Amino acid sequence: WWIEYALDYCFIQNTYFIPFTDVVPDNYWDIAEHVIPVPKNITQRQDRLIGYYQWVPFILAFQAFLFYLPVIMWRTIYATVGIKVGVICDTCSIRSNMIAKDRLRNLEKVASFLAYERDIHSSLNGRIRHHLSSGRFLISAYLLMKLLYALNALLQFWIIKKLLGVESIWWGAQVFDDLIHGLEWPQTGNFPRVTLCDFAVRVLGNLHRHTVQCIDPAIAHATRRRALIDEFIVEKLRPDGVFLLQLVKDNSGDIVTCELIATLWRRFLTNRTNPPPYTEPLLSDKAKIRTHESGL
Repeated sequence: WWIEYALDYCFIQNTYFIPFTDVVPDNYWDIAEHVIPVPKNITQRQDRLIGYYQWVPFILAFQAFLFYLPVIMWRTIYATVGIKVGVICDTCSIRSNMIAKDRLRNLEKVASFLAYERDIHSSLNGRIRHHLSSGRFLISAYLLMKLLYALNALLQFWIIKKLLGVESIWWGAQVFDDLIHGLEWPQTGNFPRVTLCDFAVRVLGNLHRHTVQCIDPAIAHATRRRALIDEFIVEKLRPDGVFLLQLVKDNSGDIVTCELIATLWRRFLTNRTNPPPYTEPLLSDKAKIRTHESGL
């Protein structure tokens, strides 16, 4: 059970990375001559600590919230002043104006709404009236949100730099250059898969310190998940399937596309575990589909 203890402890505790060799050996006989020993000094080990692996889900969630924050602010601003941007865009959308009679009625509603909002803003007093009646409030708020997007992108780079503990702001470009030249993590130390972990065990009053080599469970899970996603895209969807999903997104929106992808993903997982018994295609060339039965 000490193995389970070591695995659980090293999962919640920061680990550190020491390269196996100082050079890339030409053959396995040269490895022993270039092995890098584990530092005995605790300070040298702490300088190599990796403390972000166990926090990756929370970091990604926080970054996603920061990217979505300008959207929340934008919607809050135009909803507070009574400018229903979403309703206007939905009313003027193509799907709502397929019939000429409906199109004229929708345009009349939008025109009446815009004129009514203009009269309301002109009747306000003080600073609110100055900003709203000038006719530039909405575009000023929109440009402010775009500026927040740009600042948010720079903030994300700073957050990544601090969390990874790197000094150069061009660290991402360096990682990309290493990948192009075929340098893997054992040589560069970029997101190492195998790390070292120190833990202590009390036995009969004595404190025994151990150093173990481990693989972070989060890395192993992400690697297996990535391989599964690659198999789904490359072998099941393929380029034509990805292109069709893009067409569905352009014509039906993000929500419908996400639900379709989720359905395809569930079927992929089910068929991967329990392959279907059929060998013939479900839709043959001679088959005819009735619209009211298929729902297409």
